[in-house]
Amino acid sequence: MLDVENQNIFSSNILQKTFNLLQKCWENNQTILVHCESGISRSVTIIIAFLMKKNNWSYLNSFNFLKEKHSIASPNNSFIKQLELFEKIGFITDPINLKKSEIFRDFVASNGYLFELNDNTSKYNLEESYLLSSKKFSCKKCRKILFFDFNVLKHFSDNKNIFCEFGYLITPMVWMELDELKGKINCPGCNIKLGTFNWDGHHCIQLMESQKCGKFSKLIFYFKN
Repeated sequence: MLDVENQNIFSSNILQKTFNLLQKCWENNQTILVHCESGISRSVTIIIAFLMKKNNWSYLNSFNFLKEKHSIASPNNSFIKQLELFEKIGFITDPINLKKSEIFRDFVASNGYLFELNDNTSKYNLEESYLLSSKKFSCKKCRKILFFDFNVLKHFSDNKNIFCEFGYLITPMVWMELDELKGKINCPGCNIKLGTFNWDGHHCIQLMESQKCGKFSKLIFYFKN
């Protein structure tokens, strides 16, 4: 976990793992040291998240509580945004429910954070029943499964309060070759072109009742219908 603007505190199960560890120590009345290089941002973020989930507190209440006991506490702006998101989604930490949350997926798309996913269904660490009930998207040519409906990012049009239906904007997948700033997305099975990506983001060009959608997304991973 890095103290940088694009660090996603939900990735790699960071919050879930740290909450479980801290909760176990709490229940066993054990002392644990949570620290980072300076003890200002990263470690503070983890403690605030724990206080929020355990006590059903808001971000602000949790921050003020910790600040009284640790005066140098100061999460970076990115961590604050994500902790506020943590509050909005009801303190969800497990991957299954995170991927179900439209609020979380919209946040990922709008702010340019990566949520780590695997390209192999056996490695998703999701409940088998959830995977089986999810809609699968496969390559038209070779039928390789590419992603699921919980990877699809929907957005509202800037001009109208309705969902835009511009192809499929999805979370980045590990099977994608994303070394360049922008480029093509090819099928990992047969190498046919599936769509495009652009790390700089783009304004949506979908026409809706003669008007362009106009919504800007910092992450663009677009699949053709």
